[in-house]
Amino acid sequence: MPIVKTISLYPKQDDFFRCQDRFAAFVGGIGSGKTFVGCVWAMVKAQPGTLGLVIAPTYPMLRDVSWRTMLEIVIS
Repeated sequence: MPIVKTISLYPKQDDFFRCQDRFAAFVGGIGSGKTFVGCVWAMVKAQPGTLGLVIAPTYPMLRDVSWRTMLEIVIS
């Protein structure tokens, strides 16, 4: 049985998350929740047998921000 987790989003994050456009971007300053909503979106869109990609400008940013946020969401 799949594990269901409730995650709260701020209104602008929710707008991005629910966007049905083929291409969408969440643009905001430091601390606006870009990484968090991007990680949630990536996890929801992930399907068995498909490939996805999470990128960052540098490997340290990927390791220290994106990957850490993804793990915090999954583990908490």
